[in-house]
Amino acid sequence: MKADIKKATPEDVKTVKMNYWVLFIVLLIIIVTGESWYIWDLHNKTISSSRKITSDFNLGNLIAIKGVVRTAGLNEAEKQKVGLTGVNYQITNIEDNTKLDTHGYFLKGDKLETLIGKCVQIIGTIPNEWSEENIKLNIDFRHFVFEYNREALIPNKIEELNYSSCHPYHDFDEVGKTQLQGTIIRNQRVNPFIDDDYEFKFTKPTLGVVGFEDTPPNFKLIIEPSKNSLWPKLEEQIGKETVIVGNINKSGISKGGYLRYFVVTDIRPLVLNRTVPFLLLPEQVYKTYTYNGIDYAIFQKGNMNVIKSGNNSGILYANKNDTDWKIFTYIKESSGSSNNPYLMDFQNGKLYILLVDTYGAGSGEGIGKLLSLANGSNTWNLESCFYYGWSQERFYEIVSSTKNLPEAIKKYIESLPLDNRTLSTESKNHCSDFQLVQN
Repeated sequence: MKADIKKATPEDVKTVKMNYWVLFIVLLIIIVTGESWYIWDLHNKTISSSRKITSDFNLGNLIAIKGVVRTAGLNEAEKQKVGLTGVNYQITNIEDNTKLDTHGYFLKGDKLETLIGKCVQIIGTIPNEWSEENIKLNIDFRHFVFEYNREALIPNKIEELNYSSCHPYHDFDEVGKTQLQGTIIRNQRVNPFIDDDYEFKFTKPTLGVVGFEDTPPNFKLIIEPSKNSLWPKLEEQIGKETVIVGNINKSGISKGGYLRYFVVTDIRPLVLNRTVPFLLLPEQVYKTYTYNGIDYAIFQKGNMNVIKSGNNSGILYANKNDTDWKIFTYIKESSGSSNNPYLMDFQNGKLYILLVDTYGAGSGEGIGKLLSLANGSNTWNLESCFYYGWSQERFYEIVSSTKNLPEAIKKYIESLPLDNRTLSTESKNHCSDFQLVQN
C-alpha cells in the first residue's frame, strides 16, 4: 500500500521529522562511543607495551657504541682499584660518540677474544659503580676516568660490522721505502690509549734497516697501517709470514731504545712462501707450475680482459730452496696488444706458454699465441696463432682432457667453425707485435 503524500496531515509530517532526528542522535552516540573506546584501548596497549619493553630491556640505561675491540692495556693493580678484575678488552676508536671526553669503554663480558681487532657495535649498560655520582665520590674512579678517558660497559648485544664502518687510523699518503719479511702478530697494549696493537717478527736478518746491528733484549717492532684501507689486509695476515713495505717512524723510539715503530704503506702476501720481486704485486700472480724441480709462476697485468693492478706481465721462477721469486721472462709490447700469459706446459723438452691479447670481440676474447722455449735456448718460437675465446668453456674442456697444451690447441682450432680457423690479415699482425725477453 503506497502512502498518499497529498493526504498527509501536519501531525504525520511532524512524526516523520522526529523519527529522523532520533535516528541521527543514536548514530552520533554510537560513533562517539566507538571512537572513545578505540582511543582508550590504544592508550592502554601503548602503556602496557612500553612498560614491558622497559622492564625487559631497561631502555633508559642502554647505550650503543661503535668502535674497535682492543686489549685493555691495564695491569692487575689498576683493575682491582675500580672493580675491573678479569677485564681484558676494551672498545675504543669510538665513532658517533655522544660523550666527547670518553674515548673508550672497558668491556665486562665473556668470550670477547674472537672480536679483537674487529669493528663492532655494542649495545650495553654502564655498571652502577661507574655512575657519574660514584665517579665524583670515589677518588680511584675519578683518577681513572681523568687518566684514561674511559669508563666501563656491560655488553648486552654485540654486532660485528664491516671494517669500512670503522676508521681507527688517520689516512696518510706516504711512499714506503723499506721492505721487511716476517710474521704479523697481535701485541698486548701497555696502556689503554697507546695503539701498539700489532707487532712484526722478523724471519730475515734485517735489523740493520731499523737501526740495530744486533738484536737487543726484548726488541719489538710495532707496526701501524698508514691508511684505514690497509687495516683489513693487516688483520687478514695475522699469524702468516708476509712482506710489509713502509718506513721507520723515527719519533716512535722508546722504552730504552728497544722499541721501534714502523708505518706500513703496503702489505704483500707471499706466493708459495716466497716474496715476489719488488716491482710486482702478489695479486698479479695467476698460476704456479713445477717442471723438473723448478717452480714457475705466471704473472699478469691489468687490461680489458683481466681485472688486476700492475702494468707488466711474464713468468717468474724459483729453485726448491729459494725464498724469493725471480723474473724468468717478461713481455715487451711493441703495440697496444696488452698480452697476458694464461697457461704453461712442459712437453718433450720444451717449455710452452699461451699468451692472449685484447684484440677480440670482448668478453675475454683475443688473439692467442702459443710459444715454446727449448732447453738451453734463450729464444722463444711462435708455434701457433689463433682466435681465442670463441668458446672458452670448450677450450678449457679440451685442455683438461688432453693434458698437453700444444695438442689441446690443435684440437681446439679444428673444432672451430671453418670461417674462424684462419685469422684475417689484420689479426695476423698481432701474432708478433711483442717480445718475450729472457732475464
